[in-house]
Amino acid sequence: ESYQQSNKRAIVYARMQLHVSFGKAVYLVGNSEETGKWDVSKAYRLTGTSVRGIPSLGDIWRGSFTIPAETHLEYKYAVGRYDDPHNDSTLWESGSNRHLLHSDP
Repeated sequence: ESYQQSNKRAIVYARMQLHVSFGKAVYLVGNSEETGKWDVSKAYRLTGTSVRGIPSLGDIWRGSFTIPAETHLEYKYAVGRYDDPHNDSTLWESGSNRHLLHSDP
């Protein structure tokens, strides 16, 4: 994950290498509006690469979104159904939350 600042907003680039089964997707869920405020049904869904023309069989998931500059983003990755991530079968990344903090130099 990385930041690039523009007009008091920061662009967050996310990339995750993970094989998921057909019909599943990788989500970035966190403490910001853009990442769903810890509600996986409102999380940011990453885009998977295509394998044999089937997007959800990709191993590389990526995306970018903007957040207000000076934001401390706390987040995790989750794997859930492509069309319904708010489901009991959603798997959350284990361990501590990830953090991304950007401040002006």
